[in-house]
Amino acid sequence: MAHGTANESLLAAYQQHRSNLLALARRYVHTHWAAEDVVHDVLIKCLERRLSTPLKQPAGYLSRMVRNQAIDYARTRAREMRLICDGVDCAELDCPIRGPEPLAEAHEHLQCILCALEKMPARKREAFERHRLEGDSQKSIAHAFGVSPTLINFMIKEVQRGCEQALCDDPT
Repeated sequence: MAHGTANESLLAAYQQHRSNLLALARRYVHTHWAAEDVVHDVLIKCLERRLSTPLKQPAGYLSRMVRNQAIDYARTRAREMRLICDGVDCAELDCPIRGPEPLAEAHEHLQCILCALEKMPARKREAFERHRLEGDSQKSIAHAFGVSPTLINFMIKEVQRGCEQALCDDPT
């Protein structure tokens, strides 16, 4: 069997068992994006190899390679963390956003909120921004606008609901 056929059987096994390979990698690397990297790297390595004989169990071969690659990845990551955190307890470092996926999701949410704010009437948006972002009291905003604090409260709540609705409508 030519190496093209062996690579074709590996590619077919990869396509059929991709979700299982990702789950296997994730057991060792603990994040979806890292598991994606591991599985992708294994596929590249497999396709670059020139196999002289056909594989009897290409799915098993891929699983073993993913497991080994994931273990190597986890060990390397642990070694890097020890070097980076030398003398610092990294477990106590606070990071509200971990990895690129949550960061991208947070950015998308922020864009939805900004878009919703742009659609609001200027006066309501200003009341909301002054209260929520600048920390002005509803009473001082009401005085500046020449309206009651109750009306300012309703304006702020309406903008808040509009932002929440924009996040609920967001398909991400």
